[in-house]
Amino acid sequence: MSGAPNSAPDTADRVASVFDPPADNWHAFVERFSPLLGESEGPLTRIPIALKDMFDIAGRTAGWGIGRAGAPADVDCPFVSSLKEAGARIAGMTAMTPLAYEPSGAIPKDKHPLNPIDPARICGGSSSGSAVAVAAGLVDIAAGSDTGGSVRIPAHCCGITSLKTTYGAIPLEGVMPLASSLDTIGFLAKSAATIEPFARAAMTGVSRAAEIVRVGMARDVLQKTAPSIAAACHKGASALSNCGKSIEAVEILDLIESCDEPFFVVLQGEAAAAHGDCNETGAIDATFLKRLRKGLSLGRVEINAAVDRLHEFEKAFETEIFGKVDAVLLPVMPIETPRVEECDPISPAFSAQRLYALSAFTRFVNAMGYPAVAFPTGRDSNGMPVGLQLVGRRGYDFALLDAVMALQERSGWRPL
Repeated sequence: MSGAPNSAPDTADRVASVFDPPADNWHAFVERFSPLLGESEGPLTRIPIALKDMFDIAGRTAGWGIGRAGAPADVDCPFVSSLKEAGARIAGMTAMTPLAYEPSGAIPKDKHPLNPIDPARICGGSSSGSAVAVAAGLVDIAAGSDTGGSVRIPAHCCGITSLKTTYGAIPLEGVMPLASSLDTIGFLAKSAATIEPFARAAMTGVSRAAEIVRVGMARDVLQKTAPSIAAACHKGASALSNCGKSIEAVEILDLIESCDEPFFVVLQGEAAAAHGDCNETGAIDATFLKRLRKGLSLGRVEINAAVDRLHEFEKAFETEIFGKVDAVLLPVMPIETPRVEECDPISPAFSAQRLYALSAFTRFVNAMGYPAVAFPTGRDSNGMPVGLQLVGRRGYDFALLDAVMALQERSGWRPL
């Protein structure tokens, strides 16, 4: 896929457009700020960014996708402070699935964000509004969270680029927790070049790693994907090869599938510990509450044991895979973007298998704490975008961004 051929408008034009923004016909935002929040000058001066409604902002109560009531935050969370200090302007807060615990973005059912490419198909979650705001051209960049694929799945569905950061690279104080052993912050934009300065402002402790030269194409994973997805992956590998990367076949399916059982112990146990007593029944339906409370029987001993198992899998991945290549290339999703009703538990067309499949290729990245950049590379048989993810070692965030920036620059990709 290619972006708009023209270069980005200058800063003054972008800021003016946010004060007189396009109508949000996609249900992307829960609140828009006018004037924009932020006054400092810096490398991000006056560039508007939207934030998932889970970050503390002084004087405001983050809604967490459930319209949460409570005392407003006293101060900005460190992540928001870092962006403001670098000159960013906060354009508003975006919609999200309840408690960031749903991968399709198809809930809440009455007013979930709509995919600008095809509203009948899911936009992806849980950073649904952030992805839609970018894809619809309402902002250049948005921030979200990623616990099991929550910025990469929406990037795939909406045809944009995202960065899931290394675990621990951005502080999570003042950010709604889901599963503290897996939670990370991420960015979504039309291009990696738009993400890079924001990531640099927020990740001051992460240095630029060595260049990515050898890319492992996950051959066995492709055998588990829809034909149109596999074809797009080959297209992405060819594009990286044209940028001077060496493409080598690797097999990772056994390792990533081995992560699933301990991953879900950690996710369900920590999510239930954080939110299992939630009684926002007006905003959360019974099906969701049942899923949320599934982990209440899991104790800290079981969760810690699962975390230890994930660390062992990471060691194996380091030796068996990253001992041979610098990064791994695989699809974001094994399936084509589903229709909304396929991910709605009360619909006759609902498929639990398809809902589970949305994160089948993203969960292991959080399980191992790795960074990943997702980027669009083609279309599926329904004309929907297909996203690939480039996954690297911990701390390789900027090396991954550099590789995707080079690819998008070569292909003529430009942010709006």
